[in-house]
Amino acid sequence: MYWTSKPSSNGYCGGPGNADLAATALAFESLYGVGAGIRTERLTELARAGQELTGYHTAWNHPVTGTPAFCWGGMDLITQETEIDPLLHNCLEPELVGNAHTVPFTPDSGPYTLADKLAALGIEIGLAQVDDVLVRARELMARESRLLSDADLAALSGEVTR
Repeated sequence: MYWTSKPSSNGYCGGPGNADLAATALAFESLYGVGAGIRTERLTELARAGQELTGYHTAWNHPVTGTPAFCWGGMDLITQETEIDPLLHNCLEPELVGNAHTVPFTPDSGPYTLADKLAALGIEIGLAQVDDVLVRARELMARESRLLSDADLAALSGEVTR
């Protein structure tokens, strides 16, 4: 393949800027079916290494290697849809570029998202207890003005099941 521009990791360049390697490679391979000769599953790792080495960070919402690039929030509607069709809200699987799908627990999360999060943490509780944890979780998020971590959710579920 002949590149008319020289893409670089995260678009780093000493001049006016290069095309970002991850975006360029994915465009060629996914959109045009042209092999770029790049191991795409290592693109996120390469982007993170570039950031670590240079101290320059790409946009948090970079469409390929950004931390939340494959995060569609924690609403039940979204989390349940992606269980049925992972590509409903993303044009590619995050593993293709070495990234990961994430599901935050937010004030808009409902009982299905909470039950899935708790199950992923190895916590099995009944539906009535899920509702109780959900109420407590929303109260805690409102009181502390922050999202809850997995550890927060585990602690709340522990309080409910005691």
